[in-house]
Amino acid sequence: MTEEQGKIEGDLLVDDSLRLHGMVTGHTTVTSDGVLALHGMCCSGLTLEAGSHVRVHGMVNGDVVNKGGDLAVHGMVNGDVITTAGKTSIDSDAVIRGEVRDNT
Repeated sequence: MTEEQGKIEGDLLVDDSLRLHGMVTGHTTVTSDGVLALHGMCCSGLTLEAGSHVRVHGMVNGDVVNKGGDLAVHGMVNGDVITTAGKTSIDSDAVIRGEVRDNT
């Protein structure tokens, strides 16, 4: 698993395994081969494609949209958590500032 601690300007496409302790200024998309352990911050939303795996321990500013991945939220989402396919779990200590919608 690759580890990133710095600031990533613009959008990020995760198509491998990444542990992020830094910040992404744009939107983050995790592809079918992608695994993301977010301990830092995504500043403009997060999208999971089918087959992806994401663990949010940090913060997402914007919506989190699960389109068929495996999502676990332990941290904070300043937006909605929307599931159109896949599996979404939200820890009892997680903070969701928007709505949680299951559209499966």
